[in-house]
Amino acid sequence: MIKETNDYVRNETLPRFREIIFGSELWVAIAIAVAIAYWGGDLNLSRIKVSSVTGAVLNYSAIAFGFAVTGMTLAISIPDRKLAVKMAKTHAGKAKKCAYSSLIFVFSWTALSHLLLILFCIVLLAGIPDDRLIINLNDRTHELCEKIVIGLMSFLTIYGFLQFFITIITISQVGDVYINELQKEKDEE
Repeated sequence: MIKETNDYVRNETLPRFREIIFGSELWVAIAIAVAIAYWGGDLNLSRIKVSSVTGAVLNYSAIAFGFAVTGMTLAISIPDRKLAVKMAKTHAGKAKKCAYSSLIFVFSWTALSHLLLILFCIVLLAGIPDDRLIINLNDRTHELCEKIVIGLMSFLTIYGFLQFFITIITISQVGDVYINELQKEKDEE
């Protein structure tokens, strides 16, 4: 597992490091998460139980994770040969990786971001009492810890959602490329 993780980071993530770090989805998720953590008490979070939020987020992230893994599996196992070859030979802009590799990476990165969210929710469910409020206005001794947890949960959820959105757009774009290829074949006949 450690070798595979190292290979994924070195061969897939690092070549795309600038795209990940400077991508708008990361910074939008950070900004919204900081705002939610900072002003959470003003957003009626003091009435919501941790178990309610983590349950809802866990359901969403499990569905998105399944979607991403299924999409990646389908992209690998049943592509049209001509389209797969074309994508394998195409590099968008100054990209170091081919379009086909980028497609697989979008699915895998989305799956990993949701897997991290799932793990975070499981830790919260296991470590926080069932009736605990997200923000307990009566007990301010753990205020910083609450803000960190709220911020991290918000960041992971929003980032995962934005990655899921990007995945949907990517599927649409690949569909357009495939339709164009099919139309070219029809015109050639």
